[in-house]
Amino acid sequence: MSRFGKALGVWEIDIEEVKLELKPTMADVKLFRNILVNEDNTKNKQKLFEKFSDFMASLCKAQYPEDPENEAREWIEVNLINLFNEAMIAFKWTTKEDLEQSKKESLADLKKQMSSV
Repeated sequence: MSRFGKALGVWEIDIEEVKLELKPTMADVKLFRNILVNEDNTKNKQKLFEKFSDFMASLCKAQYPEDPENEAREWIEVNLINLFNEAMIAFKWTTKEDLEQSKKESLADLKKQMSSV
């Protein structure tokens, strides 16, 4: 594999006793980017997550065609937020550290809101 192929690499996921090794193509990277920046998706989080769920299902089906698609989709739905965060890191849109900081800030804001109620 070339140095560039190595940089694209393998996306390793380990969530809820499921270990996956997904090998996204350049088309996958572009599709994920388009899902994230599509104006309709940015305005409607439900639509964003539906598109992301479909994206994950197609990645899983391409890598693991022998696994039942309905089971993969159920697992994706149950773990959607974790998968979304992992995808953001894998596709280099953020870092684990930035996500952790964002979570801390969100929790602090939530605590502040709860204490003022």
